Parts: sequence; structure tokens; C-alpha cells
Amino acid sequence: MTAPPYMSNDRFIWTTDKPDAELIEPEVLASIDKNWLTFSLQKDYPPQSHTFTLYNHGDHAFAFNISTSDNYAYFVSQVQGVVFGRQLHALPFVRTTNSTTITVYRRPTNAFKVDEDYPPRKDRLFIYLAPIFHWKTQPTSVFNHTMPYEKLRICLNYTAQSTCEGSTFSLQQKRNGWNTWLQKARH
Repeated sequence: MTAPPYMSNDRFIWTTDKPDAELIEPEVLASIDKNWLTFSLQKDYPPQSHTFTLYNHGDHAFAFNISTSDNYAYFVSQVQGVVFGRQLHALPFVRTTNSTTITVYRRPTNAFKVDEDYPPRKDRLFIYLAPIFHWKTQPTSVFNHTMPYEKLRICLNYTAQSTCEGSTFSLQQKRNGWNTWLQKARH
């Protein structure tokens, strides 16, 4: 069964029945080096911080947009940006890496307007990814339209204790959302 052709706003006729050209979107192959960040109780400034690295394993660049489930308690060093792919490394005059490092901050508890201590909780940090086709493209323009995005997840674990036992960050590969290629294999 084929869909009927339709006219779009840009005066192109889109059809699946004998098309003139097929649009192929490049695959986004991305991963992060940490997907579990633990924050302890801290009453005064400066805010606690953890860093993670977002890697591009593919040939094409992608834009990213970061949001959290609690945008007041957590904030990041870079909300939107571009991670270039390996294809740009073939050009000798372009110096870039295929990764970017982002810092996640948690506000101290005296920044919250509650009388009692802030209870322990788990929040999520979402990294939305979309391919870009030109290195001058602004990441904000990519995320203005409704389109399917790849998504990576990081758990932000607040313990509400003054000290954390064990590691304060880790990569738990059994948790879904630390890379894009395993998510496609599970669906």
C-alpha cells in the first residue's frame, strides 16, 4: 500500500510511488562516558559538579540539546551545541575533535525555598541528538522543528547525605540510553 502524493508548503510533491530521489538521513552514532552521576548534600556555594563526554562515532556531525527533569536543581555548562564527525578530519585545515565535554551542576540546598532538607531523589538528564548537514548550521535551528530525535539518558542521583560512599559517577552499560546503536537493536 502506498501513500497518496501530497503537496508540501515548499511546493514539492512528496510521494513514495516511483520517487525521483530518496532522502537518506545519516545515522547518528553517539555515546556518553557516564550515565549515572551521584550528588551529595551540600548546603553552600559553589555548586557540585560532574563532567561527562559526548562522543560522535559516526562520519557526520550532529547537534545536541540538553534538558533535565528538574531544571532548577540542575544546570549544565552547554545546553546546545554541535559534535563533529570523523568526516571533517579528512580536511587538513579543519582542527576539531569528535567529542565534547559537558559539566552538570547541582545547586546547593540553601538555594531552595523549603524549610526542611531537600529529600533524596533521582532525576533524568536527556540529550537529544539530530543530524546536521552543514558546519555553519546553528543547533537552535535544528531543534525548532518537530522531528524524530535520538535520545541519550543520564541518571542524576541526589542522596541527601553529606558524604557519598563509593564512586560518584559510573557508566552502567546495562541501563538503556548510554549510546544510540544499542537502542535500535532493542526495538
